[in-house]
Amino acid sequence: MNKTILYIGWIGYRNLGDDLLWNLFRDRADKYFGSGQITIVPSLSGVNIQHLERYDTIVLGGGSLIAPT
Repeated sequence: MNKTILYIGWIGYRNLGDDLLWNLFRDRADKYFGSGQITIVPSLSGVNIQHLERYDTIVLGGGSLIAPT
């Protein structure tokens, strides 16, 4: 049975900590769950986080305030 996970984070805005944790989460999920078991939806623009009922799990990512110059 496929589960849908919403990953909430400040992804793609060149914030090193958020991007690092997103990449780690995605890579580990791919490693530990077989193909077709989960779908991870990153909170990129266009994803409405006001409607959470479609997700089985919500992961609140973390990060830092370190951004490259």
